[in-house]
Amino acid sequence: MQYIACYGDSLVQGFPFGNKYSWTAAVEKIAPIKMLNYGLCGDCCDDILFRIRQYVLPEYVQHIPVSYTHLTLPTIRL
Repeated sequence: MQYIACYGDSLVQGFPFGNKYSWTAAVEKIAPIKMLNYGLCGDCCDDILFRIRQYVLPEYVQHIPVSYTHLTLPTIRL
């Protein structure tokens, strides 16, 4: 089985209904893939990058897609 760690904002998290109703959960229902949902509502690009750098992912994770809305782009962490 493939494992994919998904980072992003509310689009990944599944807002407003939660992880159970996210697109990552929908992928798991139709494909033999385990989607690790690391989406957080309100995350900006710098937040996502910070979390990717801080968290140690399990070694069995093969891919790390990042998804965010255009509204999250302008934030810069100094």
